[in-house]
Amino acid sequence: MNGGKKRPSGYTIIEVMIVLAVSGLMFAIAANFISGKQARTSFTVSTHEMNSRVQSIIDQVQNGQFSDVSFGCTIQAGKLSIDSGAGVGQGQHPNCVFFGKFLHVSLGGSSDTKKYEVFTIGGSNGAVNYTSATPITPYTAGASPLELTTFSSTPQGVDVTNVKVTVGVVTQTTWGIGFLQDITASGTGTGRVVLAYVPAPTFTNKEAESTAATAIETNLLIADSAEICMTDGTRYAVIQLGTNGANQTTANLKVLATGTTC
Repeated sequence: MNGGKKRPSGYTIIEVMIVLAVSGLMFAIAANFISGKQARTSFTVSTHEMNSRVQSIIDQVQNGQFSDVSFGCTIQAGKLSIDSGAGVGQGQHPNCVFFGKFLHVSLGGSSDTKKYEVFTIGGSNGAVNYTSATPITPYTAGASPLELTTFSSTPQGVDVTNVKVTVGVVTQTTWGIGFLQDITASGTGTGRVVLAYVPAPTFTNKEAESTAATAIETNLLIADSAEICMTDGTRYAVIQLGTNGANQTTANLKVLATGTTC
C-alpha cells in the first residue's frame, strides 16, 4: 500500500509567474540591446551620408561645376549681378567667374539644425582674394524666381551642433563653411580648393539665408581647417575638413567615443 501523496501534474501559479517575469526581463534586455544597436547603425549611416554630401560639394568646386540652371551674369560696381537671362554657366559670361560654394546650416533664423542650404559664390573675372565675392541667392521678392540655391535636410534628422573653423591657433564657431577655388595674388586659379568662413560677430548664429548672404559679401576669409559636428542626442561625430598629402581639401568622418562631445 502506497501511503504517499501524489504531486499534481503541471506548474503552479507561482512557477508560471516566475517564468513569465524572467522571460519578460530577458525580452526587455534583448529589445534594449537591439534598439541601441539599431540607433548606433542609423547614426553611423547618416553621418557617413552627410560626409559624402560635403565631399560632393568639394568635388563640384574642384571640377568647376557652377550651375545647371540658365542665368544671366553681369558686373555692376564690381559685384556680380545674376538674372534669368540666357546662357548656362560661367563659360557664357567671360566677365564673371565661379569662386565656389557655401554650406550654411539652419534656415529662417530658427533653431532647426537639421536643415542646411548650399549656394554658389561668384565674382568678377580677375578678382584677387575674393574681393568681389557675391553669394548667388535664391531670388528677391518681386524679381524673377531664379533658383541657384539647394535646400536640404540632414540624413535621418541628425543635428549639426556647430561648425568650427581654425586659423593658425585660433578656433571659432560659425554656422557655415565655404569651399572656394584657390586664387593667387595675380588673380589666377591654382586648381585646388580652400576653406572659407565668415568671422564673428557677423556669422556666428543660425541666421536666415538673406542675412548669411549679406555677411559673406564683405567678410569672406580663408581658414586652415574646419569641423562640422553632428549628433543624434546621444552619439557625436565630426566631419574633419583639411588638406591631404596631395594638398587637396577633403572631408573625413570621425565618430567620437561614447561620452565624448564636440
